[in-house]
Formats: sequence, structure tokens, C-alpha cells
Amino acid sequence: LLASVFIPMMLVGMMIPESFAGERERHTLGTLLASRLPDQAILFGKVAVAVGYAWGMALMLLLVSLVMVNVTHWDGQVLLYTPIMALANVALSLLMASLVAGLGVLISLRASTVQEAQQNLMAATLFPLVLLQMIPLLLLNVVPDGRARLKELVAAANPMQIILIVMAVLVVLDLGLLKAAMARFKRARLILD
Repeated sequence: LLASVFIPMMLVGMMIPESFAGERERHTLGTLLASRLPDQAILFGKVAVAVGYAWGMALMLLLVSLVMVNVTHWDGQVLLYTPIMALANVALSLLMASLVAGLGVLISLRASTVQEAQQNLMAATLFPLVLLQMIPLLLLNVVPDGRARLKELVAAANPMQIILIVMAVLVVLDLGLLKAAMARFKRARLILD
């Protein structure tokens, strides 16, 4: 699952800052905005290319890893992902790509350079991950009997429920970020920038 989360994040994180900040830097944003394309077509075109590329590469990585596991551990039977794990990998990779794309478009719309957009996007995506890593450390070091409580939490956790909760949160965040990007994407305002 980690590859399904980080590969799309990295690939979209490299591509999406170019979407509008790159157009602004190359002085082609005015030409793009002068076209007859509707605002949603421009916005979703930029997002769809980045998400499609990252999601496709994540799916390709999952397929290659499956082939490699079968080649290296061949015992006469084909090893496959469990259906739940396959679905979780496919869904998480799409949701993470969409999340970073939505956030990246919002940042790219405001950034004056691609470098500024990339730096702000990486800070915005990595900061929550760093905070999430601190929770177990706090449980272990600050909370009395933290190690025992952490073991209890891990033992009581249902992986499928956790994955479903994470996916539901990602769907809400994705939709919120895309709605915010649609609200922020105003052709007249961008032409004046």
C-alpha cells in the first residue's frame, strides 16, 4: 500500500506545479486562457493528465511487482494480490493522485514560478505525513504505558476498516480540493495576473 500512496504523490507532485505556474513562466497562460475552451475543460484537462499518468504508473508498478514476486518465489503456483488488497491499491493510488493534483492546482494557480509551486506543494503534502509519524512516537514516549496502549490499538485495529476510513476521507478531501480549484479558477483573474 505504501507504493500506491507515495508513487502517485511523487509523480503528480513533479507534474502538476507546471500546470499553471509553468504556463505563467513561459508566458503561454494568456494564449491558453484566450482559447474557446470552457474553464472546467482547461482545469480538468490539466488535472486529468497528471492523475492519469501517475495512476497509470502506479498500476504498472503494481503489475511489475506482482510479476517479480512470481518470478523470484515461483513454486508452481501464481501468486496474486487478494481482491481486497488489489482494490485498496488501485483505489488509494487514484485517490492520492487526485488529492495531490487538486492541491497542486490550487497552489499552481497562485504561484508565480514553478519552483515556488513545487516547494509549496511538497511542504503541504509532506507536513501532514510528518505529523502522522509523530503520533506513535508520542504514544511511546509521552503517554504512560504508551507501548502497551500502542500494541492494544494495533491488535484491535481492523485493517479493512482503516483502509475504508482513509479512502472515505480521501474522497471528501479530493472533492473539496477540486471544488476549491474550480472556484479559484477564474479566467479574467488569471489573465490579469
